[in-house]
Amino acid sequence: MGINLSAMIKFLSHIIPEPYKTPLERWYRKIRYFGTSHYCPVCNSHVRGFKPYTKHNVTIEEVLCPVCGLYERHRFVWIYLRNHTTLIDGSEKSMLHIAPEKEFQKRLKKLPRLNYLSADLDNPNAMQKMDITNIPCPDHSFDVIYCCHVLEHVTNDRQAITEFFRVLKPQGWMVILVPVLAEKTIEEPTTSDTQTRLRLFGQENHVRMYGPDIIHRLEDSGFRVNVVNATDILSTAEIIRFGVKNEQLFFCSKYSR
Repeated sequence: MGINLSAMIKFLSHIIPEPYKTPLERWYRKIRYFGTSHYCPVCNSHVRGFKPYTKHNVTIEEVLCPVCGLYERHRFVWIYLRNHTTLIDGSEKSMLHIAPEKEFQKRLKKLPRLNYLSADLDNPNAMQKMDITNIPCPDHSFDVIYCCHVLEHVTNDRQAITEFFRVLKPQGWMVILVPVLAEKTIEEPTTSDTQTRLRLFGQENHVRMYGPDIIHRLEDSGFRVNVVNATDILSTAEIIRFGVKNEQLFFCSKYSR
């Protein structure tokens, strides 16, 4: 008689202690979705494919990792942070992580000699509650800042960027990701009408839709900005294997003005 793995996991989840449930469930997903054609570099899972993502009746294929649940942008930025920055070189540094992805936070907290702080206005998984337009930290507090898909939610994004520049140490760096979906940034930061936001920006809790001119907002605060596309650091085969498509990030370095 064959073993029903799903039923067995469900049964075990009722009898094993809570701290062990998550590893058990992940082990199950790794087996259930195992394959050799795709790979998630964040949770180190070999999978046969990534799951689709549907929102507002629009479905995008090959987006979510079936094991850790992270998006294509997260796989891309993790590869970049790991392979193309000094984040894991072993040197002592401090890092501010805004709106922490649970999977990222778990791994970053384990890095040796990294003084790590995660922060968010609402996320209970963050280590500190924080308004990024008024960061409660002294000037030059961090060597690294990472912020993914947050600024499009912030009414005064320019003030947030200025705050990032202020708390970053000289020679420090920041990685920012935002959805760039317009030819030029359009915004309506004062509207609270969710239908207006959905119509203008594609999501009810967004206050703007960025265009490539976000670079100017970053530069206006003093940053030097380098735009990094998935095609800049990955081959066509790697893009398919990691499922990162047309992802883009902004690497911002600080210098004395």
